[in-house]
Formats: sequence, structure tokens, C-alpha cells
Amino acid sequence: MKRLMSLALSGSGLIAMSVGSAQAQEQAPTTAPAQAAPATTGDTAGYGVEEIVVTAQRRAENLQQTPIAITALTSAALQASGITGLTGVVQATPSLYFAPYPSSNTTLVLFMRGQGIGDPNIITKDGGVGLYVDGIYQSRPQASTFDLADVERVEVLRGPQGTLYGRNTTGGAVNIISRKPTGEFGIDGLASLGNLGYRRALVNLNLPEFANFKVKLTGLYSNRDGWAKNATDTAGTPDAHDFQADRKYAVRGAVRWTPSSDVTVDYSGDYSEQRTTPVRYITDSPLAPLLNPGYNSDVETAYRPVYLPYSKVKSDGQSLVVEYRPSDSLALRSLSSYRHIKVGTYQDYVEAFLAPFSAFDDIRSKTYTQELQAVGNLGTSIKYVFGLYYFNEKASHLELADIGTGMPGQQVQVDRFTTAKSVSKAAYGQVTWTPEFTGGMVDFTVGGRYTKDSRDADRTLSRSFFTGIVSPLANRRFNGAGTLTPLGTLVGETHVANSKFNPSFTASFRPVDNVSLYAKAVTGYKAGGSNESSPTFTRTFGPESVTSYELGLKSDLLDRRLRINLAGFIAKYKNLQLDISADAADASLSDTFNVGRATVKGLEADVTAVPVNGLTLQASYSRITSKITDVLAPAGSIFDPVVNPATPTVVGQNISGYFVLPFTPKNSVRLSGDWEIGEIGPGKLTAHADYTWKDKVYTTAGDGPSVPSGRDAPVNAAYSLVDARLTYRIDRGENRSFSVALWGKNILDKRYPGFVIGSGSILTGYPSQAISYGDPATYGIDFGFSF
Repeated sequence: MKRLMSLALSGSGLIAMSVGSAQAQEQAPTTAPAQAAPATTGDTAGYGVEEIVVTAQRRAENLQQTPIAITALTSAALQASGITGLTGVVQATPSLYFAPYPSSNTTLVLFMRGQGIGDPNIITKDGGVGLYVDGIYQSRPQASTFDLADVERVEVLRGPQGTLYGRNTTGGAVNIISRKPTGEFGIDGLASLGNLGYRRALVNLNLPEFANFKVKLTGLYSNRDGWAKNATDTAGTPDAHDFQADRKYAVRGAVRWTPSSDVTVDYSGDYSEQRTTPVRYITDSPLAPLLNPGYNSDVETAYRPVYLPYSKVKSDGQSLVVEYRPSDSLALRSLSSYRHIKVGTYQDYVEAFLAPFSAFDDIRSKTYTQELQAVGNLGTSIKYVFGLYYFNEKASHLELADIGTGMPGQQVQVDRFTTAKSVSKAAYGQVTWTPEFTGGMVDFTVGGRYTKDSRDADRTLSRSFFTGIVSPLANRRFNGAGTLTPLGTLVGETHVANSKFNPSFTASFRPVDNVSLYAKAVTGYKAGGSNESSPTFTRTFGPESVTSYELGLKSDLLDRRLRINLAGFIAKYKNLQLDISADAADASLSDTFNVGRATVKGLEADVTAVPVNGLTLQASYSRITSKITDVLAPAGSIFDPVVNPATPTVVGQNISGYFVLPFTPKNSVRLSGDWEIGEIGPGKLTAHADYTWKDKVYTTAGDGPSVPSGRDAPVNAAYSLVDARLTYRIDRGENRSFSVALWGKNILDKRYPGFVIGSGSILTGYPSQAISYGDPATYGIDFGFSF
């Protein structure tokens, strides 16, 4: 159970937003407000693949002419698929992979193209996939499972986005664009009922424009009971809730003020509360019932009563986006934001690690960001984006872990408290030249971003050993009489500062109007920091950098009845940030080292076809291979004989064979179909179905071929899911409609992995595993309305 203490994990958050169909509009000019761009041009002539406008480059552009590998989901696509959360977006994007965080089913471990962060609860390091709402960076992944309630579209930008989006986007970025107030009175909503006690109610209210103000209010409530049950008899056990329950409340207000024709001010504020219980873990180890009499691996019912209080997340934020257009060729923008989250989560792993283990996490964060942008063009041949960026976050993380030793009457109690302050400043620019002599067929784009980062952190780590009457509820508050022996307290502090310049170059060629080719070389980096799990909390690590080379093809063929988009890339990573155990007796104590290189190669394909009017078929495929090289055993790790006399290695030895890139499936597939069955009475009947398949993934970096045994323990097996939806919609015109939809998710009721954790050590192997599972089959009915 060496890894037990590294698993005290946590939390989630919610931002409320609303789903509705995209309005058919003409493409906005290049200097139109980036946050107000329409989702579609509406130019479909009644058939063919829809045109989509995106703002990935801070200006409104046609998706097919933007030289970035993008998955764009409009509000209509989200509604047709029944996607109401980020997990659905991940499922629709083969290059993305997620796993529910072990101590909270509302925090995602998110990876794209082999980049992410395995422990998103650590506040002293960052991930590789940036999450944005209306272009504003969301720093804490505990707010990553918000309900997609007021969304115009979601843009998934695949590959490093270092120039325009900055640090911590070495894998890519996900930008969620909310719908703006219309200025016309209207109410729309959605009410849902389903199995597992599922209830969801969403209402959007648009008020009539007054004094150049447009206002929209959104309210959301959702609830789902836990499907993994507590023990049959929980009498006398407080807070004996079921596992994997979720309830949310959220409100959001959006105001658009246009004091003049050349000034637009957008304000939004939101508040949400989320009450959840974590995923349930089991183990199939034959030792479990021997060490814990009565233990069984029933996925749906705990073998003993479990103290499982609700985990709670509170999140509130405000943003202000001001745009001034002094001319038709220039837009000046200011983007300001503030977000506060408070997360408290609790998990009891119910002997899935062969011994009692419970953990409580409290994470708090306050983030302020400010960005200034100048977006414009010089004539018809030059387009540019310039900007300044400031980020400031103050965060704290309290972790309490109670761990059994495997011997009756013994418990190790670990208390860890960390505070951190992070500041990032950046200046960036991107210029696109379209030479006149090419007839507008060729673009050359150069960009660069200079970033300065600093992070200061303090940590106090205390350990105690309790002997006496240890409660079977695996929590210190229920222990009986006994003796608590302090084992020591360690206080450490770290400071890390780094700067980085990230250039980029892109060339694109449009031989005909409906075909675009591009080639690009881009760079990015993850900021440096420290590791909360460090034995001493004195070691820091530097940035991890990437250079990516990509070729792409975007095409609309056969009178826009067939769309084929392809992207191939090679990404070269240097100074990998690898977490390596730094204590021979306790594998949960680790430091992060800049060691090694990685090469990630991939091919991505997106195909959309409209073979006949009313039928749309889509297929997306991703193939990714990776290799880690040049990892030299670092001093101060368990590969160092001074730290671990039993190690078979020496400092400086190549240990690349012990490592892999986690959460990176070799093959991923997404197939979907939308069929307009026809008109029945006053309405129209449509159907949607989709199939998702993900290859197996390693769930820890320390699971390379040199691991002596148990490599198949920390592995999420390959899985497939099928979802379906049948919708009947009556459209009365003038924004008046009613719809009813029957839906099912995981309709084949597949048992698929959530986050499988191997128990053991990179040097000795993983003799057992702790397993969590995704949701079973869910089904229900939606009632939608607008007037």
C-alpha cells in the first residue's frame, strides 16, 4: 500500500450556462466581437454540411479556413447529441481522454494528445490542457464539470496553442462560448426526468432591451442519485450516503450594454453549488477478504457501512469584456475576470487498497485575470492580433488522510497544508500576410509570445501514529481510546520563476474555394513549480516545452455533401515533468523532475457526409503513438542508491524504459448519425445515435516495459459506449417551439473503467489494483420549450 497516501484527492465546480439551436446568420467581419460570433453562417441551402464560424484566433473565421485542428460543436449539435457536460464533449472528441478523479466524480483528469496532469488536486503545478470560458482561463480543474447550459458552441483546439492561449496548453485548449442576451423578450427551457432519480431543470429568460441594455438570466437545477450503494444495513452510521450522487444549483446573469455603435460591454456573473459523493472503488485481489473479513468486490454495494458525507463545491465568478471599434479594421478589447472556488471532498476507498483508507481535501482558490487585445487588419493583405495578459491566483489545499497499516488497532494520520501564489505575465502577437500576387490563395502567419511566471508556495506536513480502538469507518473522528504518537512535522517552502518565448509559424494554401491546406510549426510550454507530495518540499522543477510540426487538410467536396478534415503531427517534448517517488519506504512521497524527452506522433481524421437530405453521418478517428527517451535517473529519487539502497540503478543511468505517457489511447473512434425522419402531424421527428471507442490507457507514467511485474494493474481497459436520442419538435415560428425527446446513454449497459489505480511501486511492480467504473445505462425524457 505504498501509494495510499498519494491518493488523497478531491473536488469539482460548476458554471451554469444554456443549450439552444444556433441562429442562422451571415459570417461576422473579422473584427467582430470574438465573444459574439455566430455559430453557423446558415448558408446550407437546405442541405449539405453546415458552415461553422469559430473564434480560435481571436477573430470570427470560417472553421474550414482556420489553420488549426479544431473540433467545433454548435449548440444545435450539443442539443441533438444530448450533451450537457464536458464529459460529453470529451466523448465526442477522439483526441481527448478523461477519467473521473478518484476522490470526486466531478473533477476530471483531462488529457489531449498525450498531455495533461495526473493529479489535478495539486495546486503547485499545472496541466497541459487549457480550459476557457468566453476566452477566459479557468485555472482550477475542480470547476471542470460545469453544466453546459447556456452555450453557443464549444471549440476544442488540438495541439499546442502557445501563442494566443499561452502556457499550459501544450496538449490543446477547450473554449466554451456562451450565448449572449438577445434584447428580445423570450423564455426557453428544458426539463428532464430519468432513472437513478435524475431530474434537471433549466430556464433562460431574455428581457426586452432597455436603454441600450440587454439582459439574460439563467437558472439550473439537477440531481442524480448514487448508483453504487452503501451497505444494506447502515444503522448507527452517520452520513451513510450512496456513492456517485450529484446535485447542482446554479444561477447566471449576462448583460450586454451598447452605449454607442462602436462600443460593446459584456458583463456576466455566476454562482453555483454542487453536492456530490465520490466514485466507488473495489479490488479483485484475493488478499482483500483475507485481510478484511467479509470483503467482496460487488461494484454496486459496499460490503460494510461507509461514512460518506457529501462533498461540496461552491463557485462564483464575474467577467467583464469591453470592446471598442474605432474603425471597421480595428477592435480593441479588455477582458477582466475574477473567480473564487471552495471545494471540500471526502472519500473512503473501502479497503480497495487492502487496508482502510479515507481522505478529506479542502481546496480554495481566488483567481484574477486581465487581458488586453488589439485585433485588426491593414487593407486586405495583413491581419494581426496583439495582446497583453496578466494572471494572479492564490490557492490553498488542506489534505487529511487516515490510513490503516494492515494490523488491527493501528492508523497513520497525515495532515498536509499547502498555500501557493502564482503570477503570470505575457505579451503576444500574431500577424497573417496574404500576398496579393497569390490571388488570396496563400497565407503566411508568424506569431510569438513572451511569458514570465512565478510561483511561491509553503507546505506543512505532519504525521502521527495512532494505536488503540480504530473505528471500522476508517476516520479518525470515530476512533475510540488510544495513544496518538507524533511522528514529526516538516515545513518547507519553494520559489520558482521562469520565462519563455514561444514562436510559431503557419503557411496555408487554398487551391480552390472549398479546399485548404496548411503546415505549421508551433511551440508551447508548461510552467514550472513544485510538488505538494515532496518529502521535504524544497525541490522545484522548471518548464516543460514542446515543438510541434503539423500538416492539415480541410475540404468540402461534392457540393458540400462531404467534408474531410485531416491532421498529422509530430510533437517533440523536452524537459519532461515526471513525478518520481523520492522515499524508499513510502512511494506516496514524490518529487517532480525535469528529465527526459518524448515524441508524440498522431493522425486525426474527421469526416462528415450528407448522402441524402436529412441524413448526416460523422466519423472521427485519432491514432497516437508516443515514446519517452533520455530519462536519466535523477539524484534524490528512488533510482538513487543513496535514497534507495535496493535500487538496481545508479544516478545518471537511462531509465526511460520505466515510463510511458499516461491517458493516451493509441486508437480512438467516434461515429454518429443524425436522421430527420420526417414530419408527423405538426412537428418533425429526428433521431441521433453515436458510438465511442477508446483504446486502453496507462493511468500512471511509471508503467513502462521495465516495470518488473503487474504492468496491467494501472491500466484502463479499452471500452465502447453507445448513446441514442429520439426527438419530436413542433416549431410554431417566432421563436416559439416545443420538443420532447427520449434518450439513453450507455444503452448497452457496458461496465467500463473510470480510473484504475495500481498499488505498488515502479521498481517492484504493481501486485494489485483499485478499480472504479463509469456510469451504467441511463435513460430518460426531456421536455423543451421556447416562447
